Amino acid sequence: MKLSIIIPIYNVEKYLERCLTSVVDLDVPGYEVIAVNDGSTDSCPQIISKFVERYPNLIKRADKENGGLGSARNFGLKQAQGDYTVFLDSDDYLAPHSIEEMVAVIDKENFDICFFDQVYYNENGEEIMRYKGSEKEGEFTFSTYPQILFQTPNAGNKIFKTSLFSEFHIQFPDRQWFEDINSVYMLYPHCKTMRYVPKGWNCHLQRTGSITNSKNAARNLEMIDACDELLKYYNNLGLNSAELEYCIFYNELLTSIDRVNLIDWSSDVQNQLLDWFLTHFPHYNKNKYINNMPLKHKLIFSLILNKHYRTLNYILRWNAKRHV
Repeated sequence: MKLSIIIPIYNVEKYLERCLTSVVDLDVPGYEVIAVNDGSTDSCPQIISKFVERYPNLIKRADKENGGLGSARNFGLKQAQGDYTVFLDSDDYLAPHSIEEMVAVIDKENFDICFFDQVYYNENGEEIMRYKGSEKEGEFTFSTYPQILFQTPNAGNKIFKTSLFSEFHIQFPDRQWFEDINSVYMLYPHCKTMRYVPKGWNCHLQRTGSITNSKNAARNLEMIDACDELLKYYNNLGLNSAELEYCIFYNELLTSIDRVNLIDWSSDVQNQLLDWFLTHFPHYNKNKYINNMPLKHKLIFSLILNKHYRTLNYILRWNAKRHV
């Protein structure tokens, strides 16, 4: 079996049929789809059953009690028979011909992780943006291109060699936001070969209720847990680097604090995120990536560092309106 597509599913009846339809390509041999029902209470189980009945040799159903996205991915990995694995969120879908092209890359190339692009759409089907899987094309390793840490760790825009997870005892954390930070990033140092294919295979739905649109500011503190585990893991490998520091800086300050600020500019969560970073990286001002980041990022960081959160909120909201 060449490829396993693992789809964690929880109460997404509105989107599931489109997702499952996108992974059916009867002209492509050598792949399987594992639909993990993570304790759904809506009509998702019935929708899964319909697809399993229609495509019994392709789609496998795996049922479990609700445990969150990370738990569902781990459960799917235990069932996976493919040499490689793709994770697809159940409200997302694959672009036409994606599976055929993925299998062709697997047949042609040798790699531990293959990065590809993720195209964001709104609920009206309009393209919002395109995230590149890597700024470096072709083949590379972690030692030759540690800047891969600057790209999103999102598991949805990568093809993983399935054995990586078991060989290096890496799992997705249960019931935790930002589960890709202290799992996907941990795989990179163990990869002998990585590569990037500039294909927009993953179509991501930016919908209300996603983490990026959640109004729960406090849960952004889970970024501290994720970064703490990542930092400890890299330290144990002797890989504490400027790239890792900037990776954590960007995810914790420029991303999480911005997200919290847009929810509630007076939230103390911002101070807790900032204090953790300054405690663990007191010499951040010597980091070449922080010193050379774009002017807009320097401005945002200056406002965060000086705790001018109300001004930051005004700028973020003004910028958001410009891109509507």
